[in-house]
Amino acid sequence: MKTLIRKIFIIFLLISVILVITNPNGARFLEQVARDYGTVHHGKPLDTTKLLEIGEIQTQTYFLFSLYSYRFGAISVTYIGVLGTFIKLGSERKKQQNEIKTV
Repeated sequence: MKTLIRKIFIIFLLISVILVITNPNGARFLEQVARDYGTVHHGKPLDTTKLLEIGEIQTQTYFLFSLYSYRFGAISVTYIGVLGTFIKLGSERKKQQNEIKTV
């Protein structure tokens, strides 16, 4: 019984170490957003420095994975970074309200 628990613990520890080591960083996230932008806009490339100029990134790093969000105006996309890859969780486009009042 002790050897089974020890084996399970070692496997869990190895999986945790692999997840921590392969947790992608913010620079790779920007590259992913730039690739996705090019895909959505019919191959029109966008540099990662330009992405930083026109939008903002929010990162929540946890022990085994990270959550990344990129927001540009009313548009935002969210990804989870795990095992060296990014999985798109969703995108959102908020309607902007016009604050123009006519008299």
